[in-house]
Amino acid sequence: MKKPLIYLIVFVSAVILFSGCSKMITDNPGNIDNTVANDEIARGGSPKYQPTIVDIAAGNADFSVLVEAVIFAGLDGVLSGKGQYTVFAPTNAAFVALLGDLGLTKEQLLAPGNEGLVKGILLYHVIRGERFANSIVTASRVRTLAKEFAFVDGATIGNSTYGYANIVAVNIDASNGVVHVLDKVILPASLVL
Repeated sequence: MKKPLIYLIVFVSAVILFSGCSKMITDNPGNIDNTVANDEIARGGSPKYQPTIVDIAAGNADFSVLVEAVIFAGLDGVLSGKGQYTVFAPTNAAFVALLGDLGLTKEQLLAPGNEGLVKGILLYHVIRGERFANSIVTASRVRTLAKEFAFVDGATIGNSTYGYANIVAVNIDASNGVVHVLDKVILPASLVL
């Protein structure tokens, strides 16, 4: 009679203990990716949060236009996901210069109906895989997610049709890739303005 009671007490204690642990792991303070946190805990370490590409851009006021454009084009989920990407991130000043060249306001560019245009421009700033500066500057070209090449000449990237941007900061590491900063928005050569 005593053994079943002891088993019941042990079982209930285990359920309470595991429920508490599960609650600790699934709580998500600071938007920590639970998969990463759980992997770290499983290896005996403490969870370490590393921001995604979108987190890095959203955390820097100089990328506010880029963040708006990424959300408008529906790319925020991709650039916050688990795939590895290299992003060439234009600053707000780069977007202001582009808007001036196009004779548009930000509101006109990010108006309904322009999602495809904005997405195509942004995808020209993204390549698959994590490529740090030493890998970029030694390449002659990189294939972008816009399915067009961006050509590299030292610390510049772009094409002969719309010009080149300077890579002004490099190797901002993210959990899902790396960010390099541009002083100009680069446009795909196939884009007709």
